[in-house]
Amino acid sequence: MSLAALRARIADKELEIALQRQTLAQLEASLDELTSELFRLSTYPTLSLPPELLSEIFIHCLPAAGVDSSSTNEAQAPLLLTQVCTTWKRVALGTPQLWTALNCNFDLESWAGQRLIDAAAFWLRPEGAETFKLGLFGHLMGHSHHEQLMDLVRINASRLSTLCLCFHPEDFDEWARRKPQLDQLRELAIEVERRDVTSFIHLGDTFADSKYLHRVVLDSVLPSQIYLPWTQITEFECRNYSPAKAVELLDMLPNLLRFTIILSDPDTEEPRLPELHHSTHPKLEYLRCSEGPDTGHTDIHMLAFLTLPNLTTLMPGRIDDEVLLQFLDRSGWPPLTKLDFYDDCWESYTEILVRLQHLKELHIDYPSRFIMGSITSGLKQDDPSFLPKLERFSLFQRGIDAIGEFLTSVAPAVRARNARANSDERFSRVRSVKITMLHGDPEWTRFQVPEKYLRVYRQLRDEGVEVHVGSPEYCFVNELFMP
Repeated sequence: MSLAALRARIADKELEIALQRQTLAQLEASLDELTSELFRLSTYPTLSLPPELLSEIFIHCLPAAGVDSSSTNEAQAPLLLTQVCTTWKRVALGTPQLWTALNCNFDLESWAGQRLIDAAAFWLRPEGAETFKLGLFGHLMGHSHHEQLMDLVRINASRLSTLCLCFHPEDFDEWARRKPQLDQLRELAIEVERRDVTSFIHLGDTFADSKYLHRVVLDSVLPSQIYLPWTQITEFECRNYSPAKAVELLDMLPNLLRFTIILSDPDTEEPRLPELHHSTHPKLEYLRCSEGPDTGHTDIHMLAFLTLPNLTTLMPGRIDDEVLLQFLDRSGWPPLTKLDFYDDCWESYTEILVRLQHLKELHIDYPSRFIMGSITSGLKQDDPSFLPKLERFSLFQRGIDAIGEFLTSVAPAVRARNARANSDERFSRVRSVKITMLHGDPEWTRFQVPEKYLRVYRQLRDEGVEVHVGSPEYCFVNELFMP
């Protein structure tokens, strides 16, 4: 083949390629037009939503309370929302409510090394939320980048509204040394991990200038180890405290409204009741006192050392009628609207129940037949001194055998009270009845409530009363699993 013929064939191929490219370009242009038309004619609700509505939906995608919503897990919100498309990423980053909580666990591999700093910097970026919640958990000093993290926290400390510190004892020194300025802090929780009898922590005056601080939780941290603006605190929870320390703390909080006490194990602390002094608190409205998981209950209840004339909610845990009666009498029969307790004696409590003129909610754990007889009898009688304002009644017991006799008496008593309330304004209608049984049988047996018990409770339900009879997981009246 001559050179001229070879050049002619090459030219033909080049021309053919050019024509094919032109055809491809035309096909691509046509495809783009068809795709655009498809998007125009098709219905994609998420693409047509206004950004503010999409933002509100994103907020509801956050994990439930108690779940780490700020982990590096890209399979859950909020990080997942930034990976779907450009529009979603822009809306997610522009929604400050998605970035209001950062929880760092230094002991998890997902927070190792530089990844901790990158995540913290992302959440704490200047255009983020005006205030945010921060939780730091684990061994701070054991993390390779703890100094960089503390620098970030110190720079952004003025935006902190809620702070939770769960450190090893030696980590608190590093926090105190940095002394971040917590001008906007409103809620504080501190817990000591891996503490032994030789451990000592001291936080100094780190929180002394937090002028908005009103809610505090201290776990294994004594008042002598931390300086707080005590007079402005209105809600306090102390865990692993002896009764003596709890009463001492109460005296330091003159404006306290809500107080929760989880008592310590008496085998590991000082004697439970070493000559407790008596304490009167005129402003306290809410008191909950409970034993720790390994705590004994043979000592005198700490209510024996308190006078609380303004109390409206009382959850004393295990208590007998004599101690409760003396406390209420000494406090001038405060205007209780809620009473939740563990029946610790085989008494009727009648002398107490006829004096609770404001009580709207009553819950009893493991009630005896004596107190149940007193309640059901009182509800049936035309006696305006017996729980006249009761609206919610619940009890908790173990197994159907233990509660069977209660099931036969509670519903008729409630129906009698409600019938009287319909014609006598001195009485309130009972609007909620809950009888919960813990499954005490072997796991391989089926837990059932006999139909003969349920019929009258379904009548109550049909009369507008909220009714639950069953286990914590299942209601036999409505035949529904509980959420």
